[in-house]
Amino acid sequence: MKERNFTASFRESFLALYPHGFYCKIPDSINTFSKVARFTAQKPFDCFLIKDGKPFAFELKLKNGAHGLSISALHHKTKQETGGDIKLHQIDNLLKVEESGGTGAFLICYNFINKEGTHINEFYVIPVVKYKIHRDDAIRGGDKSLSYKAVKERYVAIQRIKTTDGTNWDLNKMFGCLSPEESK
Repeated sequence: MKERNFTASFRESFLALYPHGFYCKIPDSINTFSKVARFTAQKPFDCFLIKDGKPFAFELKLKNGAHGLSISALHHKTKQETGGDIKLHQIDNLLKVEESGGTGAFLICYNFINKEGTHINEFYVIPVVKYKIHRDDAIRGGDKSLSYKAVKERYVAIQRIKTTDGTNWDLNKMFGCLSPEESK
């Protein structure tokens, strides 16, 4: 599965379950050979949606394997951002959504075959306020990645479901995880 397929199936599920909701995918920046596009603004996150009058912002990531979700941090000497699956500006922008009364979260989709031969195809919801704790711990010298096992132990899996109405993911379960009582 490619990330664009995950993003499309997430969009289809949302619109099938919440036909009066609003969904907006923020376009990716243009690709260049030099990896630096001049005059191109950073994309704050992948998508913005409104459900029942409440705004949500999500950064979607696809992991085609059980390897860890690498955490981006600032290098202790140069103060430059180190590599990572989730960038510091994405965390900052999702936190701004939270500060404005909305909900910001990361949706991490795992798609791989485990050691037992079972196909894993599920995603996890990590509220940005909880992810920030992992990032801050990494900056202080803690783990630089969140393994699949750690994510599975700490967060709720959203299972893929097959229906005839276009729903691919159990998003009711996802929004339940993001209720104010659960996400803080």
